[in-house]
Amino acid sequence: MSGLVGVWNLDGQPVAASLLARLSATLAHRGPDGEGHWIQGPVGLACQQFRVTPESAHETQPVADASGAAVIFDGRLDNRQDVLDRLDVSAGVSAQSGDAALVLAAYHQAGEHLPEWLLGDFAFVLFDPRKQQMLLARDAIGGIEAAMQGLDGYAIAHAAPNSTFQPRNGGSSTCQASYNANTAVVQVASAGC
Repeated sequence: MSGLVGVWNLDGQPVAASLLARLSATLAHRGPDGEGHWIQGPVGLACQQFRVTPESAHETQPVADASGAAVIFDGRLDNRQDVLDRLDVSAGVSAQSGDAALVLAAYHQAGEHLPEWLLGDFAFVLFDPRKQQMLLARDAIGGIEAAMQGLDGYAIAHAAPNSTFQPRNGGSSTCQASYNANTAVVQVASAGC
């Protein structure tokens, strides 16, 4: 399974590419199919990609769209067709789209309720610049460990099976968390953790 990391510099300064690269490198063993980075001002996403579905065979992550939103995704969706059926035709995704692209398109309709739409073995980190919000979610079984922590002015989200990611000094606060029958969700707004 892939390794995911998201960084949000809460003081609004641009994320240093070197910081994102160092954090991503801690999960390099998870990415035999490549590594991708996305930085937009104070937010950066990185994915050490391990493709596990036919639809992900040609997908490169992170996936961003015209709204400026971006996502990194690990795992598989078991209800892909159900999600596709709920989407507007204008969503721009098809049965051949990778799960990350499908999740990003679904977010624009479901908003913060997106995790309730999804069934499978997954974790994702999604940043929405319009709402100034980072969303980290995983399925309820939790085969993919996922956490978001506040540390030295950053919100850091990470997800990987048996994650070995450890922020220096043991980390600090955990951001707002909520749980339901299908997912565990952690959110941080620009006000921080």
